[in-house]
Amino acid sequence: METHSNDYIIDAFFALLKEHDYYAIDVTKISKKAGVSRATFYRIFQSKEDIIRAYFERSELEFLATHSPMNPYSDPREFVYLCFEKLAKEKENLLALYHQGLVHYLSEALNAGIEKDFVEHQRGDKAAAYLYAGAVYNLEVYYLSNEAKESPETLTEEFLRFLHYETKGKD
Repeated sequence: METHSNDYIIDAFFALLKEHDYYAIDVTKISKKAGVSRATFYRIFQSKEDIIRAYFERSELEFLATHSPMNPYSDPREFVYLCFEKLAKEKENLLALYHQGLVHYLSEALNAGIEKDFVEHQRGDKAAAYLYAGAVYNLEVYYLSNEAKESPETLTEEFLRFLHYETKGKD
C-alpha cells in the first residue's frame, strides 16, 4: 500500500501543480487529492520538494526497467534519444515544474543519476558525464521554454551537434 500511496501522492501533487501556484499547495490539499491521510503523507514525505525528488526517482526507475542494462557510453545516440523520449512523455509534469520555476530539480535528478551510475559501474569520464548532463538539462529547459514543441529526434540531433562540436578539437 505504501508504494501505491507514494504514487498517488506524486500524481496528486503534479495534478495540483498544473492548476495552482506551488506555494498555494499544502499537505492537506495533496493528501485530499491523493486520497490518503496527512499521517500517511508524512510517513512517506517530509516536504513538497521530497515529492519532486521522488517523482524523478520513479521516472529513473521506469527508464531503467525499460532500458537496462544500457551503457550510455556504448551508443550515445540511442541513449540520448531515449532520454529525450522519456522527457517528452513527461512533458506535462515538466512544463508544470518549468512554469513554477522548479525545473532545477531536473538538473538535480540528472546529477544524482550520474553519481549513482558511477558508484554502481565506475565507467566513463565523470567530468564528461556532468558536461553532457548539463547539455541535456539546458536543451530540456530550451524545449520547455518553447512549450515542448521539438521532437526527441530534434533534441537528439541538437545534442549530438553539441557533442560533435565539443569533441571536434580533440582529434
